Amino acid sequence: MFGATRVLTPMARANTKHANALAESLMKEKISTRNLFIFFQHYKKSNRKTREKMVKQPQLFIKALEASKQDNLSKQLKAGPEGQWLTDVKMISHIIRRLIKQTPSVIYTGQSNLDKRCLLTAFKKTKDLFCHWTKKSEGLTMISEDKRQTVISLHQAGCPIRQIGRLLNISRNAVRRIVRGQANSAVVKASRYQPIMPLVGQYFKFCKGNVVRIKEILHDQYGHDIPYSTLTRLVRELGLRDDKKKQRAGS
Repeated sequence: MFGATRVLTPMARANTKHANALAESLMKEKISTRNLFIFFQHYKKSNRKTREKMVKQPQLFIKALEASKQDNLSKQLKAGPEGQWLTDVKMISHIIRRLIKQTPSVIYTGQSNLDKRCLLTAFKKTKDLFCHWTKKSEGLTMISEDKRQTVISLHQAGCPIRQIGRLLNISRNAVRRIVRGQANSAVVKASRYQPIMPLVGQYFKFCKGNVVRIKEILHDQYGHDIPYSTLTRLVRELGLRDDKKKQRAGS
């Protein structure tokens, strides 16, 4: 009753008819104090037509509100963290547009140095944070698992980061991220051909992609007798050959 009084009293001052209608509805069907306060908060934000419906059937409004919340929770659960992330990004986009419009009115000529410094300091902190977010987001490009394993294998074989990036056509920062991530994960079983993978990448360009010639060089100069099928697999894992298959002569 105390909760109803805290809602009905201010409502009666503003609209006696609505207060009486709500009181009659509460006499027929009780509402918890918590739901009543929620009801009143929505009442204050609603237009006249909606208010008339609310005071006549407050319990129905509460049920509809709960159903809407459950529906939103279901949508959030279905969308997952990706959906929430996208929603937040869109919200940030709207805020940035609003700030752009407001900028000329809050930062202007003749403004006191203290006010301008406070505003620009806050802007710089936000800008730095946004730049950090941009680099992190752009850095998380889609790199295939095969290429990740190749990076790890080359790194374990002692291949420099610069050379790994050049061989696989990815940035050195991407290579460093993969290596750092691998250091905290399970140990990847080393391949027996890891030591020669940098040589395969080196001679692939020299031999213009002729795997047979690469096989001969590795055998004659380094004493590595590698099966042709294994060598072609290493070339594929290193991403050295174009996905487009060469057409056979006469086809």
